[in-house]
Amino acid sequence: VIAILAAAVLLVGGGGDPTTSTTTTDTTTPEEELATFIPEKFRDSCVPEKEQDFEVGAQAGIQCDGPPGFVVFIESFESRRDLNAAFKRYAATLDPGGCSANDWGTKGTWYRNDPQKTIGNLACYTDEDGQNWVIWTDDSQLKIAFMASEATDVPVSRSINAWRQLA
Repeated sequence: VIAILAAAVLLVGGGGDPTTSTTTTDTTTPEEELATFIPEKFRDSCVPEKEQDFEVGAQAGIQCDGPPGFVVFIESFESRRDLNAAFKRYAATLDPGGCSANDWGTKGTWYRNDPQKTIGNLACYTDEDGQNWVIWTDDSQLKIAFMASEATDVPVSRSINAWRQLA
């Protein structure tokens, strides 16, 4: 009976060398973690962004295909200060607004379901080359995303709909 109990203890995990342990390592790369910022259907296209293209203070970055006709860049930061500086670099001169078809070229905040629970900053504008951009942050995750139209003269409403598929 003692031999059976001793064997059972070993099978269940008791006994053995108490100085050995099993360590599980997280093999998720920073780029894989960044990809979780967008819906799964867009993640397979993500590749590391060139470090020389990072915003100042960014720790990691990826580039992904967004909805047809759009590309997305996502970067992570270690500090809220660096995240805010990256956002302000593009949004500082924009008027307050809500980034709608009638309110393009503006900056504000965004939320998912509850307007009382702001997730981060939001900006939308058309650059001097005619590309539409939507930039949004997740302040708690210290991430920023830049979505750009691949062509010029894309209707603003199409850019807004593309962003809604990503955020």
